[in-house]
Amino acid sequence: KPYVLAGMYRPGLPLLKLCHYQLEQLIAHFLPRLSQHMDREGVSPALYAPEWFITIFSRSFPFPPVLRIWDSFFFEGIKVVFRVCLAILKLSQDDLLRLKFEGIMSYLREIPPKHLNPDLLMKTAFNIKLTRSRLARLEEQHSRQDQANVQMNSSHGAASLSVRSGVPGRVR
Repeated sequence: KPYVLAGMYRPGLPLLKLCHYQLEQLIAHFLPRLSQHMDREGVSPALYAPEWFITIFSRSFPFPPVLRIWDSFFFEGIKVVFRVCLAILKLSQDDLLRLKFEGIMSYLREIPPKHLNPDLLMKTAFNIKLTRSRLARLEEQHSRQDQANVQMNSSHGAASLSVRSGVPGRVR
């Protein structure tokens, strides 16, 4: 199950949403200063990373680093995508910390070539101590949050029915 990507393309994009959540948590853990800056600027992975995950960088990066990423992807699955995301952000951190929202978004759409050197990029990626168990824990957290949100939304829906009709559980 290392590179199951079907959820990236299902209605509602469930796997993509999970990946965004996991990446946001990983950035907070591995790059806390950058995480805080991006939070202040309103930049979340949902704004810049969908293409990275959906295409595994093939539309975003030049061919040489993409070849290295895909080689690693076939060996270790989605975990390498997270590592590369973190590596790009780590290599770009000093630049990103100086930018505001629009600058960050432009920067992440056009990563400077100096950060896309395949050797540097992959060395940085594989120096990030990311485990499958950490990704699994983040997946469980996300699942619990989703379940809580569904329960909260369904209870708000029932409450609004009661309010509109004046009788609990009955609609006029």
